[in-house]
This record gives sequence, structure tokens and C-alpha cells, in this order.
Amino acid sequence: MNNSYPIKILANNIALYAESKVATNLQMIKLVLNRNNEKSKLLAIHRFNKITLALFEELCLPIPEKLMPSIHEEIPSIFNQDYGIIELKLEI
Repeated sequence: MNNSYPIKILANNIALYAESKVATNLQMIKLVLNRNNEKSKLLAIHRFNKITLALFEELCLPIPEKLMPSIHEEIPSIFNQDYGIIELKLEI
């Protein structure tokens, strides 16, 4: 009897968090890419890039200078900005 089950590969997912104690003052943005599927790595990074750009545009905030290169190079980072902290998490 074979008790093995097929292994399911989870889809990649993106999570964006904006945290603040006061509605008019942003304190932290967390950008998280959970990359679970190696085959769609490039697509996941491309979409994460586009969503990140859209978030900063919507919030009317400048993007940290090294944020986009960190996304492309898959380097988790923290950026201290005048308006708050930006945390980039890339989990594989």
C-alpha cells in the first residue's frame, strides 16, 4: 500500500502592510513576498515590483533609493525614511 501523497506547491503571495497609530502619520510599511514556486519566480518578482510602485504612488511617498534594487536582488532590507520605516521581507 502506497501512503504517499502528491506534494502541492503553494502559490507565491504578496502582502503589503501599512501601520500607524495616527491616521495622518504613517509609521511603518511592510512589503512581503512569499516565493513558494521557483518556476514562477520572475513573474512573482515582477508583480511584487509593480504593486510596490503602485503602493508608494497611492500613498504619495518617495520610494527609498535602494528598495527596487533590493527587490530585484532578493535582499531583505529595512529603510529608515523621514516618514517612517520600510521593511522588505522576501521569504522562500
